[in-house]
Amino acid sequence: MANPKLLGLGLSEAEAIGADSARFEELLLQASKELQQAQTTRPESTQIQPQPGFCIKTNSSEGKVFINICHSPSIPPPADVT
Repeated sequence: MANPKLLGLGLSEAEAIGADSARFEELLLQASKELQQAQTTRPESTQIQPQPGFCIKTNSSEGKVFINICHSPSIPPPADVT
């Protein structure tokens, strides 16, 4: 059955909608390919669950600021700078 919206349109308008639809489908396929490629070239990572440490509360010109400090044995200590 024909789409009632397309029946009310002229031929040029229907062709324009078809061209826009085809372009949209082409862009979706391209974005899908790029997403798959980005996922395969992503560097390897490991998810960790940090352990709570402590919280520092301080003030700034815009209000209170809370700094949460956490740690994990999976993360090596930073290099000594001295």
